[in-house]
Amino acid sequence: MFKKYRAGFYAAAVYIGAVMGAGFATGQELMRYFVRFGRAGLWGIAACGILFAFVGCKVLCFMYINGLNDYRQFLRCIMGERAGAAAEAVSFCFITALYSSMLAAADSLTYSVFGINGVWGSAAVLAVCAFMTVCGIRGLGTVNIVLCPLLVCGSVVTGLLLYFGSVSAFAPIVRLDDNILGSCAVYISYNVISSLSLLCAVSKQIKDIREAAAGGIAGGIVLGLAGVLLALPLYKYSSLAGGSELPVLVLISSKNKLLGYCYVLMLAAAVLTTAAGNCYSAVESLRPVGKADRCIWAVLVSGAAFLLSRMGFADIVGRLYYIFGCLGLAELAIIVSLKLKR
Repeated sequence: MFKKYRAGFYAAAVYIGAVMGAGFATGQELMRYFVRFGRAGLWGIAACGILFAFVGCKVLCFMYINGLNDYRQFLRCIMGERAGAAAEAVSFCFITALYSSMLAAADSLTYSVFGINGVWGSAAVLAVCAFMTVCGIRGLGTVNIVLCPLLVCGSVVTGLLLYFGSVSAFAPIVRLDDNILGSCAVYISYNVISSLSLLCAVSKQIKDIREAAAGGIAGGIVLGLAGVLLALPLYKYSSLAGGSELPVLVLISSKNKLLGYCYVLMLAAAVLTTAAGNCYSAVESLRPVGKADRCIWAVLVSGAAFLLSRMGFADIVGRLYYIFGCLGLAELAIIVSLKLKR
């Protein structure tokens, strides 16, 4: 089974790793875009999982059917030369911003866990990501294959234990009169922008249409399931966790220290997989020639992301994600309406 759909599982792991970063694993994105809407937010996460599966399947199948090799070709095929170039520029800016948010998350995590200056955590993640980018897509895919089970299982177990257990305080959510549909659209949009370049990169390893469909659908379903299960305890204890940069860590630390350490490992894996994917995507969009050129761009992109990360994790998720999510809605609409033909 694994050998038959090997490339599909590979694509699914990269897809999950790209979306399931620090914003997802910490609960920061889930709080801002879903949990604040109460039960409607839980349905919103499930709907996003279905849409992730649909978009992933469609992009991988479209790339395979049309014989496309990279994100640049994909954008110009679906949007034309000028609009494709503009979309690529917007995508580069957002991916760099997303990379910076992972570095900011590493900063917050390092300070929360070890009580030392978080810059050291950001610097460590930055160094690993630059190295993996120089190694290429195969190294990135291997890391995702290894760490993806930890991300998924960790999210599911954490969500279930927190929801059916108890923490130090209970506070039911206050439902706000807001637009859940718009929030879902923005969330899907910026995640599609951030993950598309990686999906296009791994599509070269797809050998038939079944692998393409399996990779996209599996990735989306797993993301939706993990999102719902991780959002349940945030919904239950929203007032306790809502004011923190790392909401899930706040809840789990008050329940069990050992479980907290396990969660920290999962969160570190989430930060690393997404940060590495962002770094790779940003450098690839600059079309480096050879390893020396790739190394230079990796250092420059990482430096820019590090400076932007000083803005703070919560602010990046709350402000920049929203802006780029709105900008990416047109691209999302085009992808959803694509016809799978040559």
